[in-house]
Amino acid sequence: MRFNDSVIMTIPGIGYINGGMILGEIGDIHRFSNPNKLLAFAGLDPSVYQSGNFQAKTTRMSKRGSRVLRYALVNAAWNVVRNNATFKAYYDAKRAEVPVSLQCTWALCRQACQSHLEDAH
Repeated sequence: MRFNDSVIMTIPGIGYINGGMILGEIGDIHRFSNPNKLLAFAGLDPSVYQSGNFQAKTTRMSKRGSRVLRYALVNAAWNVVRNNATFKAYYDAKRAEVPVSLQCTWALCRQACQSHLEDAH
């Protein structure tokens, strides 16, 4: 796949640097069978805290994946929110649910990963 032929490069707000970082870190998108595996690779999956009957009510981002991919996705998410009305509406809806803007940004990154993986398969 060529760099300019990627679906991610067609999203307004993602430039050559962020797009190159994302595509370079992901590599072949077909090695991820579902969006959750791509999210785990990026470190955007929630970490689970449970023991016996206890389950935590809030979870944090695991951050165990690729730091470069996570940085590029979060940076791209901010740019996409500013330049794309669809992602801006999704961000505003999440922002109404969750008061912390960083959690909304992570949700936007997860949504972008899921849509990119669905377009590739």
